[in-house]
Amino acid sequence: MTRLGLWLSMGMTLFGVPGVSAAENAESPSDVSKDHPQPFLGGFLRESRIVYPLKVGEWEAIGEHRFDEQEYGVSVRYAHGRDSDRWIDVYFYPAGVLSAAQFAEAARTEADLIGQAHRQAGHADFDIGELQAFSVASVPVAPAAAIPARAVDLGYTIHGTAYSSAMTLLLDHLYFVKARYSIEQARLSREDTLRQLEQFTAQLHPSLVVLSTGDCSMSSQIDAGTGRVTARAPVPDGRLLAGCVGESPVNPDVVDGMREIRIEYRAPDGEGHPSRSIGIGRIKVG
Repeated sequence: MTRLGLWLSMGMTLFGVPGVSAAENAESPSDVSKDHPQPFLGGFLRESRIVYPLKVGEWEAIGEHRFDEQEYGVSVRYAHGRDSDRWIDVYFYPAGVLSAAQFAEAARTEADLIGQAHRQAGHADFDIGELQAFSVASVPVAPAAAIPARAVDLGYTIHGTAYSSAMTLLLDHLYFVKARYSIEQARLSREDTLRQLEQFTAQLHPSLVVLSTGDCSMSSQIDAGTGRVTARAPVPDGRLLAGCVGESPVNPDVVDGMREIRIEYRAPDGEGHPSRSIGIGRIKVG
């Protein structure tokens, strides 16, 4: 299934947008033979542990979802107090090693997919702003130490109701961290929706722990649409990649108020392929 197909088949209700349930089915290209299956991502990432906070300010985690396609990772939904129509969905999926230019292109691709999904759904008055950089650091840091981060706002109308929406995208510890938020425009302007999501993301990030095991002696670029490793190169001076701890299993501390997601990357035909929703509260995501 293509990235656009995933957006449409999940339904935009996953992002706080009602009214879309169409699906676009397509075979994802694969260079894995049936006779000799290889580990997903070429063994570059074999297992990841993601530890995230159950509360971020006034937002509370209420559900997790593991996507059938391993390359799309997992998502966590955060609800705002007792508001039944106000939530943020956060997605974690492998990115590999990307340059600044490659991350910028990945952010543009995500924004383009949002536009395609809304246009294909026939939403009126669709408009999307310009991608912009923002900081998740609480204090200024040197450019080399900054977490790559982009954000964009958008607007659209469904059945006569106007919505404000926004997306943020980070690249950290070999993973994309994407957040999506939509709300009626009568309640919050596009600008305020964007700022609120940026603030949420900046509050969320310091508490996140993303650690992976695998072949950390080789840097790899991953095609997020297919799960293919598109390029590999030795890491200079034998150093380990940030976020990758080598071959030995890792068990991060999970304190009160935090929750761990464990992802095992396997060959496409392997046993134990993760494809289930996990409810941790009032609803399940997906």
